[in-house]
Amino acid sequence: MIRLFAISTIILFSINVHAQVLNSEELSITSDIEGTFLQPVEVDNLPLVIIIAGSGPTDRNGNQSFMKNNMLKKLAEALYLQNIASFRYDKRTVKQIKQGKIDNTIMFDNFVEDAQAVINYFKPRFESIYVIGHSQGSLVGLLAIDNSISGFISLAGAAKPIDEVILEQIEKTAPLFTTSSKQVFDILKSGKTTTDYPPALASIFNINIQPFMQNWMLYNPQERIAQLNVPILILNGTKDLQVS
Repeated sequence: MIRLFAISTIILFSINVHAQVLNSEELSITSDIEGTFLQPVEVDNLPLVIIIAGSGPTDRNGNQSFMKNNMLKKLAEALYLQNIASFRYDKRTVKQIKQGKIDNTIMFDNFVEDAQAVINYFKPRFESIYVIGHSQGSLVGLLAIDNSISGFISLAGAAKPIDEVILEQIEKTAPLFTTSSKQVFDILKSGKTTTDYPPALASIFNINIQPFMQNWMLYNPQERIAQLNVPILILNGTKDLQVS
């Protein structure tokens, strides 16, 4: 529990990483997952933090093609300075985009399988493993872990199923689409797909991503978190535009 508090302190208070050579290693966990492993000077019972990125084609550093902030890289480097090892990885969609081979059959469960593969890779090596999930990665982490890990941290993770989260956002930002969006979600819940959705919401309801959305909608974060018996820390910023 002390380590969980230490990790949370690092997240809450920014630490500047001065110019220095970090003990870094690039690892391929599976054919889909590649990431960066940072390991400080060896100390007794060195803890490991596995960092899971949020929604979209997000890389190991927390960046996308249209957005660069290096937030996950900064977090990993701050942990490093506190003698905490970390592994952060590109979502499988990042590698596919780089290769120009987009797999439209990817499901939400694939992200959970990727996180589980990462955890299992490091289990023989580390006794203390913590998982940090940001945004969508919070739910991915909740589904990937079991009670054998040392702790879980949710960063701006939603507390409701994704359809309820999206409907709340639509009601706040584009209320005229609320009714039609509910109708689309009802269809998806029935196991069917539809092309009858507001064109303005194509990024959410595109027919190609509806199966992924159906898979994602199956999971309720509150139900999952109640099944776990590990130390859990939930952090949400007051200025988050998407998650209250």
